[in-house]
Amino acid sequence: MDMNETNKMSLVEHLDELRQRIIKSLLALAVATAFCLFFTGQIFYLLLRPIRDITLPGVPVTTRIVLAEDATFPAFFTGSSPISATGPYTVPLTLPAGTALTVKLTLPQSGIKPIFTRPTEMFLVYFKVALIAGLCLAMPVIAYQAFRFLVPALTARERRYLFFFVPGATAFFLLGLAFAYFLMLPFALKYLFTFGGGIAQPLPSIGEYISFVTQVLFWIGLVFETPLVVFFLAKLRLVTAAQLAGWRKYAVLVAFVVAAFVTPTPDPFNQTLVAVPMILLYEIGIWLAKLAR
Repeated sequence: MDMNETNKMSLVEHLDELRQRIIKSLLALAVATAFCLFFTGQIFYLLLRPIRDITLPGVPVTTRIVLAEDATFPAFFTGSSPISATGPYTVPLTLPAGTALTVKLTLPQSGIKPIFTRPTEMFLVYFKVALIAGLCLAMPVIAYQAFRFLVPALTARERRYLFFFVPGATAFFLLGLAFAYFLMLPFALKYLFTFGGGIAQPLPSIGEYISFVTQVLFWIGLVFETPLVVFFLAKLRLVTAAQLAGWRKYAVLVAFVVAAFVTPTPDPFNQTLVAVPMILLYEIGIWLAKLAR
């Protein structure tokens, strides 16, 4: 439909158009979610990868064993011996069958496997992951439906901005997801699960873990939209590159404050890991603001 047809549409027709767009978006989401159900196992594999590579400290265990048969062990002594006036020295020590020994072992651990504590938890998380993946897969169709609904009411200049915004927002969001998944989450999760030096055994709930990971991915992806937001603010003449450059010291402070809220760990290393890219994104925003003039 063109602008003239849009201007002639009544309120009921606008609502009917909106209803059709929403129905098409929901159908796309349903189909994409059903498709992702066949690959939810692989998606779980990717989401659980950051904690599978974590190596936990060994667990000390003391146990008693009884020898089933005679056994000979090398015994290490530090005192003097008939052979050597000064130790240390080693001699074979034979223990008869039935000897009880107290043994101290350190059981190695590698990787963390989540658990579920409610009968329906795993079932619900499984479909939640499929729904999130389906939403990501259906997002181009949903964005297209929103685009088709909004475009007729926009001016030619606003349409050009929208054509630039959709692929740009997608690219920056995917860049944020990659940063969070490959750099931030491995460091943050290793810090959280190894904190305390083995005082307690980490047994994360699968539901809480998936919610934690998806929330971190979402918010970091959103933070990476900063350059695009700055560009459109400059395009609307609400800010200028000179103003943004003058606010640089405040932007650094805000970056660390936001990083403190977004980062799941309180240590300065992970906060800096998030704050530094935000500062770089702000600098990219200043450069884009110059192009927006």
